[in-house]
Amino acid sequence: MVAKFIIEYLVKQGLSEHLILHIVNGKVCLGHVLYDKNRLHLKDTGVFGDISPKNFKPCWENGIVGMIVPSKNREWESLTFLGVEKCRIPVDLSATRHGVMGLARNQYGDSLVTFEGSIYRGFKLLLDNHFLPVILLHQIKSKASIDGLAVADLRIAPMPIKSVLLVNDMVSNVVDKKLSMAVEEADIDTIDFDNMFGDYL
Repeated sequence: MVAKFIIEYLVKQGLSEHLILHIVNGKVCLGHVLYDKNRLHLKDTGVFGDISPKNFKPCWENGIVGMIVPSKNREWESLTFLGVEKCRIPVDLSATRHGVMGLARNQYGDSLVTFEGSIYRGFKLLLDNHFLPVILLHQIKSKASIDGLAVADLRIAPMPIKSVLLVNDMVSNVVDKKLSMAVEEADIDTIDFDNMFGDYL
């Protein structure tokens, strides 16, 4: 069971933007955490329809790829994503799976297993390495004893490819919207811009 205060704190830092995977009354729910009249609700997107909850057991059993924690005194304002080596994972990852995760890196040299940064950069790192991150309502601790929620790779669960692609688009849209910067938002003067991009115009 997840402590309510943890979810409330995470919601204040943007948890509601991200997809939560949970089993509710014997049905698979993939949706967003919302507050309504001071009550916590999980609004289902209906993506998984009648897919059996059994298909999603691997997400909890050996699909955890990291966790999210609140951000305090960080240069980013969003939630923080931590890779598996910074978490106290309550499950055993196979040597093969951990090896694959250990090879996952981004163009800046960040490693997935030791990553510590904004949830958007962390999820981008996962997506770029063919993982599909969703948040579980499953409380775990970081090695620094900070409480948070587990993040799992949805691709580990058997399901129709159209469902995988749909969820991938949903996660990518949230991440890309936050990480992409419009030209007018960039602090670059006109001459620098022309030097950098003039050949493409």
